[in-house]
Amino acid sequence: MQRIDVEGGNGTTLREPRVRVEVEAIDPPPDASGVQALHVIEYVYNLGAGQWVPVVQSGWMPYSATPTGFNWTLLPVPGMHYLQVRAIDQAGNISIGRSQQLANYQPDTEQIGRRQTHVYRYLAEAGQQLTANLEVLSGDADLYVWSSRADQSARVSNLEGDANEQVIIPASEIVPGVYQVEVYGFTAARYRLSVALAAPASTRLLMRTEGGLAESKPLPTAPVAPVTSLPDERSGNVPPPVVSATSNNVYLPLVRR
Repeated sequence: MQRIDVEGGNGTTLREPRVRVEVEAIDPPPDASGVQALHVIEYVYNLGAGQWVPVVQSGWMPYSATPTGFNWTLLPVPGMHYLQVRAIDQAGNISIGRSQQLANYQPDTEQIGRRQTHVYRYLAEAGQQLTANLEVLSGDADLYVWSSRADQSARVSNLEGDANEQVIIPASEIVPGVYQVEVYGFTAARYRLSVALAAPASTRLLMRTEGGLAESKPLPTAPVAPVTSLPDERSGNVPPPVVSATSNNVYLPLVRR
């Protein structure tokens, strides 16, 4: 598997569940027979079970060109989703490894229940600043941001009531890799989340304009899902290999009486 793009990117933020996926796969030598078909499994993280679970999967889809594109409809659950794509060649060999792509389903506005958490992930590069804004439209929702470094505590904004929350991580403090953004429902709430990763245009971007800490609220001690956790690339069932139709001659003995 060479490339998996969801709506043209990696870790894309999606406002609608229907997306376009583009895949580039090759069947390397020796004994290359050519890529025949693709299979997709969509995973979400089940917080109650504490594990990734498959929620939607395809059958074998023909791989007719390089790259090949297809439409996919995500399960409309807010937060991080992973698409796992496998390829099968004409000889029936199935690929494994380098097969997953992150996508965030992030509607324009979203409801969250009391004590529920919605989890989003973003990929940060060196030199980028992360700015997360949580517009609380009703109720009380809080904002936690975790890096992939286990020794770092969360960046938190958890003001009382429907105050808007904001977390900014300056470029000088960014740890390249995954950042996990969690929206926590202190009460049932409706919110709008926006997360930007970009080189700071000026020092003004480093200043917090909203958000803060409420002394009456406890701080989170650990992310609800390990930041480094991913679906197991070796898990998930695939349909039986596609058997190409071939023509064979069958010779029967001639018996004369």
